[in-house]
This record gives sequence, structure tokens and C-alpha cells, in this order.
Amino acid sequence: MPSQHLRGIFVLLCGIAGLTLAGCAGSASPAESGANDPLEGVNRKIFDFNLVVDHNVLKPVAIAYRDNLPDPVKNGIRNFLENLDTPEILLNDVLQGEFSRAHDTVGRFIINSSLGLGGFIDLAGDNGLAGHSADFGQTLGVWGVPPGPYLMVPVLGPFDLRDGIGYAGDALVDPLNRYTNGEGFEFVTYTRSGASGVDTRSRNIEALDRIESTSLDFYAEIRSMYLQRRQAIIRHEQPTGPEPGL
Repeated sequence: MPSQHLRGIFVLLCGIAGLTLAGCAGSASPAESGANDPLEGVNRKIFDFNLVVDHNVLKPVAIAYRDNLPDPVKNGIRNFLENLDTPEILLNDVLQGEFSRAHDTVGRFIINSSLGLGGFIDLAGDNGLAGHSADFGQTLGVWGVPPGPYLMVPVLGPFDLRDGIGYAGDALVDPLNRYTNGEGFEFVTYTRSGASGVDTRSRNIEALDRIESTSLDFYAEIRSMYLQRRQAIIRHEQPTGPEPGL
């Protein structure tokens, strides 16, 4: 699995390619759905590839992870990974002018990193200081930057152009990745990315299975879920439903 730095550059390049090709692929846009998906033909082929990878690699690993690790261990891993995201969350809180949320982010990091054993225990959340996510794609959306064309990226799943650029920005400024990659400890980045992907997939196994088995068009359903989820996040609302990381 590529490092966050390389993944960010890859998504950014895919986004630029999508914007470049959008002008010559307008006839493929599904007018009936209202989605900005000018590359739907290519996106569907990539989606089919991602399903093969998911069914044969990611999902079996996620099932083994879910079924064989005790809940306290899985919760600790999730808390630790979320704590590592604090620098990007704090930066984007500030860029969005959400200073109250930034204050909470700092407080959570101090409490969980110290009394919470490096973030494995969410003591802040247990005492009413709930966490939240924030990323540069969300920040661009808050600033009014339009989403641009929908993109399906190999292995990484759905993005729109705005979120692809935001993903690249977050990956490039992440202090842990910059340090570990600069010191030759790329395996830390690989491990973090892999653990995050498996943990996220493990929390959505039944939900995505149900959608896949009942949907007349699984690709369109995932696209709709992704776009709705991102709009909710930009409005600082709690998104509903599974995370469509296919």
C-alpha cells in the first residue's frame, strides 16, 4: 500500500486528469442522476477492479480483524489512529474558522495523548469532549470551492476533484508521515494506512454487503452515498450510513 505522501500525489494527479478529460467526456454524464460523473465509463471499470480487490483481499482481512480481535483492542487501535490525525484536524479547524472546534481538538489531544496512554483510550470522549473529523477537502467545500467531477481511483475508492486535491494536501502536510518518510521509516506510514483501511472496512462489512445485494446499480449507489456523505461533512453534520470506501 503506497505511503500517504505518494497516495496524495496520486489522487491529485487523477483529479487533474479527470478535470482535463471532463470537457471531452460530457456525453457520458448520467443526466438522469444529476451526478457530475463525466468519466462514468472509466469510473465503472475502476470500480469493478476495486470490487475484485475488496472481495479477495480487503474484506477477508477486515473480517478476520473484526472476528479475532477483542473489542477493547479494536477500539484502542481506532482511537490511536484518530489521535494521530489531530494535526490535520486542527489545521483544518483553524482554516475553516472553527476555533471552538479547534479548542476541543487541542484539548482532546492533550488528554488522550497523556492520560489516555498515547491515544489508545478516548478519555476525552468518555468525559463529554467528543471528537470530530476535518480535512482539507472539507475546508475547500466550506470556502465554496465546487466539488468538480466524480472520480473512482484504483484501490483508494471514490473521490471528487475537490476532495482529491484536499486529500493530497492533507497527505503532504501530515507531520508524522513527513518525519517517518524523511528518516527512512516508511513502514510506519504503510502500517498506519493499512490499519486505517482495515479498521474502516471492518465497521462497514454488513452494511455494504446489504447495499450490494439489494441495489440495482451498486456503482450508482456508492456514488450517491459518497456525495451525500461529503455534503453532510462540509455542513459539519454527522453523516449517516456506511463509509463507501470502495
